[in-house]
Amino acid sequence: MPAPLRYRISKLDDLPKCVSNNSRDLKINVTNFLQNDILVGKRISILHSRFGVLFACTLNCHGNLVSVMDNGIDPDISLADILKQFAKFGFLIEYRPDSQLSGDQLTYLISISNLNYDKIRIMNVYEYNKVGERINTQYVVAFMSMCNLYWLNANYSCSMSEFKERLAHGSVANLTRVSQDNNYDWSWLQNNIANIQDILDNNSRCLE
Repeated sequence: MPAPLRYRISKLDDLPKCVSNNSRDLKINVTNFLQNDILVGKRISILHSRFGVLFACTLNCHGNLVSVMDNGIDPDISLADILKQFAKFGFLIEYRPDSQLSGDQLTYLISISNLNYDKIRIMNVYEYNKVGERINTQYVVAFMSMCNLYWLNANYSCSMSEFKERLAHGSVANLTRVSQDNNYDWSWLQNNIANIQDILDNNSRCLE
């Protein structure tokens, strides 16, 4: 029998290019909801020509349709669990979003690693305004995992007070401003916690 089809992608929008090993009647669909007050985010679904939608989830959603969680937990499903659903229906996919980083971005990661930060993620930080409304802001952060065990949960959100405390402690570094100034793209870190050394190892050829 022929070897099963396997895929390695660096962008979620490339998912529809992947073919199922179980049936040609299965396909993956990705829909982006943009510039809309009602719903902004990404929908990923597995469709069958006869049975319809067999799996669907949304990622990074906000807008009037989306409730704000007050318990510090991001309601999004993890990318690891999404990949398991793909495999269940014959889509053997490896998600390697760090495969397209620029040399400058990798050099920046080396400097962060040299400061003993071992993980990088996008953290959703929340606070409440004067009328009790919850305000969410996303930051690109590097952190020392041994000092921030809760931050290893991709669904974890922290309060602004915790965020400032960790920054003052030195176990967290805010990479947002530098990343914006240099146009570093970290969008692939959504719902994903990356090991900095793994990123550097995977891109070692770019650093030679």
